Amino acid sequence: IVVCVLLGLCSRSFFGAGNIANILAQSAFAGIAACGMTVLIAGGLIDLSVAGQIAICSIAVAVALPHMTIGAAFALALVLGVIMGLVNGLLVAGLRIPPFIATLGSLYLFLGAAFIFTDGNVVPISSHYFRAFTTGSISVVPIAFIVFACLAALTYLLFQHTYFGREIRAVGSNERAAALAGISIPRVKTLAFVFAGFCFALSAMFICGRLSSAEGNMSIGYEMTVIAAVVIGGTSMRGGSG
Repeated sequence: IVVCVLLGLCSRSFFGAGNIANILAQSAFAGIAACGMTVLIAGGLIDLSVAGQIAICSIAVAVALPHMTIGAAFALALVLGVIMGLVNGLLVAGLRIPPFIATLGSLYLFLGAAFIFTDGNVVPISSHYFRAFTTGSISVVPIAFIVFACLAALTYLLFQHTYFGREIRAVGSNERAAALAGISIPRVKTLAFVFAGFCFALSAMFICGRLSSAEGNMSIGYEMTVIAAVVIGGTSMRGGSG
């Protein structure tokens, strides 16, 4: 708050509508992904493959957009995100590989696939309507931020008022006690990764719309921004709460 006040005093444009809209849009990209990461970290899990999932979803949409509608492009990205989340979930819950190792491996798997598919080149997004929607706003509020607010509310309801939410918090608090209480640990962990993959894919749509292109290294290191957002938001890295 102090930094924002000082910047506002130094630059009159800092509190201008354009800059505020830009800040809201930029925070929405990480915020959308952080919704999925919150569920994972609260469950004692973590996903380091965010950059790979964003790259795969963005490249797929950039390639497919000339041949499909915007709605179909969003659906394609979300399906790919769910599939990649399922892969991570099976590695962690099925093969019992520690999530740090499993998702670090899948990060390079997804990035490698993205670079091979594009030959390391940038794939432009040709759809004017897709770019207009992902970078558009209602009044001064970016559409990306509205989507983030809706997803955050949905995540809160999922986390606090559903059986799955109670189960993921139980697993994050004490996995052995949760198993003895009859909770299916593999199912809960897999669903958490699937939900996270969904959120990462949705974030990817707004990121590639903002950049008007997609490439393999478009979000390298972005997982640290997302994890930082989760921790600053109040979620304990020890799991069990969020």
